[in-house]
Amino acid sequence: MQLRAGSTVLSHHTPNSNAANTSNNQLGLQWIVQALDVPGAAANVECTMLANSNQIGSVAVESDTDMPVTLATNGALTLQVATQWATARTGANTLRLSQFIVEALN
Repeated sequence: MQLRAGSTVLSHHTPNSNAANTSNNQLGLQWIVQALDVPGAAANVECTMLANSNQIGSVAVESDTDMPVTLATNGALTLQVATQWATARTGANTLRLSQFIVEALN
């Protein structure tokens, strides 16, 4: 799983290995992005992901993205959530975004 803002990867997490018979695994994911600098053309941010699964309980994985990440925060950025499957199965490997909330705290 990874979260991108524009073309910048904020957080990338290597996959967990679930049992081969795991199906309909539902994950509740939450990313926390914290700015370390004031908004600008090159602001440092840190990001972490929290995850819970209905199949395997709490998922503890560390991002393999070096922190802090330099991000241009002086313009509009598109947030992107992506995943990559270890074994592709047509019609079986899907990711559905059910809710997406952005909350700005200061």
